[in-house]
Amino acid sequence: MYVCAVNNLKILIMRLSNEFIKKDWGKIQNNAHNYMVLDIEHLGYSDDTDAFETGVYVINLYNTLRMVNSFFANAGIEKNIETSILGEMLNSFYTGKPFTDEKLEEMVILHNKIEALARSMHHISPLLMENAYIPTSVIMSLIGFNHCKQQKLSDIGKLGETEEEFYKLGERLFEGEITVKEFRKLGLDMLDTQSSSVS
Repeated sequence: MYVCAVNNLKILIMRLSNEFIKKDWGKIQNNAHNYMVLDIEHLGYSDDTDAFETGVYVINLYNTLRMVNSFFANAGIEKNIETSILGEMLNSFYTGKPFTDEKLEEMVILHNKIEALARSMHHISPLLMENAYIPTSVIMSLIGFNHCKQQKLSDIGKLGETEEEFYKLGERLFEGEITVKEFRKLGLDMLDTQSSSVS
């Protein structure tokens, strides 16, 4: 099971553990209106729960941007962050179908808008600062290294170090140092090399 703590419009996702239940369950019971429990018993396998967790993070980002857009509209600001690509990202992540270069460009634009907005609002909106990111596992999937392949790397203990290197490569993309075509090639080369080194 996951517990989502919904407090001050911030969503904190955590897996329940026996230790947490013994120590903090009373906090949830006494403040039930701040919590939502997501039952994942039906998922069974760890790679399914990991995929579910990733999806929740993307939905959390969508909800954050929805609130930002609502804030802009209520304040009479004619700005709107286009969020439809987040649904396409989830679909790509869950189906394993990579993005085209054009769609990757849209993802980069969204990422950079979120970063710029988060920097400009960081004093008044810790919510956005904490939720303004696209999970690395989703970006891997968007370029063609799907969740199943990621799980194989995780099973052999290689995913963590690979994600760190991939994250650095992503920073180069978002800072405009490399194009999406270069990012896809370099990213897949890196990921495929890690995969083949253990085959």
